[in-house]
Formats: sequence, structure tokens, C-alpha cells
Amino acid sequence: MTDQIEIIVEKAILYTDEILATRTAHWRIARVGLIKMVANIEKAAPDHRALQTLRRFIADNDALYGNDDVRH
Repeated sequence: MTDQIEIIVEKAILYTDEILATRTAHWRIARVGLIKMVANIEKAAPDHRALQTLRRFIADNDALYGNDDVRH
């Protein structure tokens, strides 16, 4: 199962990068889904290394866009 978590997180990050680059979604909307993903992983596998990757991605984008970005 841990490999599946890594694959899902990697795909979520790639997809989020894509929608932000093409401006088809706001960061704050994408962030909501990623935060839900963090919560689900914390329940299922709280020590999984992909959790840190996802948290870092969220933090990096918060620094770039803000956690309440409405610019587009």
C-alpha cells in the first residue's frame, strides 16, 4: 500500500502543478483537496514519507501564492 500512496501523491502534485500553470484553478481550491489528502494519509499511514512530500509541496505553494490566494 505504501507504494500506492507515493504514486497517488506524485500524481496529485503533478496535476496540481499543471492546473496552476495553465491557470485553470486557483491555488486555494487545489489546496483544499491536498489538505484532505494529507488528512487521509495521516489516518492510514501517519509515518509515510509521501506525507512529508505533500506537506512540503503545500508549504512551497503557500509561500508562492498565499494560502488564501484569489489572484488568477
